[in-house]
Amino acid sequence: MKKFEFRLAAALMARNAHLELMQGELAQVNSRLSLAEELLEKRDKLFQGLAGHTPKIGSSFEPALALQHQRHLDQLREEIKRRTEIVRQLNLERDQAQEKVADAYKDVRALEILEEKDRKKWRLEMKRDEQKIADDLSGQRHSNEG
Repeated sequence: MKKFEFRLAAALMARNAHLELMQGELAQVNSRLSLAEELLEKRDKLFQGLAGHTPKIGSSFEPALALQHQRHLDQLREEIKRRTEIVRQLNLERDQAQEKVADAYKDVRALEILEEKDRKKWRLEMKRDEQKIADDLSGQRHSNEG
């Protein structure tokens, strides 16, 4: 009996390895994106808290402190802009990585379908061989009986 052998087994293994690599890259981008979004959210909350801070009525106004507060808000505003841009870029990277994973999956799936067809063809061939052997044995029995 002939053993099943997929003619594109090496290609399928290579495609599976490529798919795993693309999934790993996607996971890394997702991790970096998650961290960037978390940092952006923290800075935004800090900014909102500081921006909402107004001097109390009746307290003395100190220009140096007000200037320092305003500079700190400006720095936070700039950092939020930078982090927003980083998140935007990481979202684009994630989208590209997702497309690569989808393409790699399609390649793997196409080869799996070819393997399934080869396996069905092999099974059919094996059934025919078994039937031929059974027919030959039956024919030999009938010729020996007669």
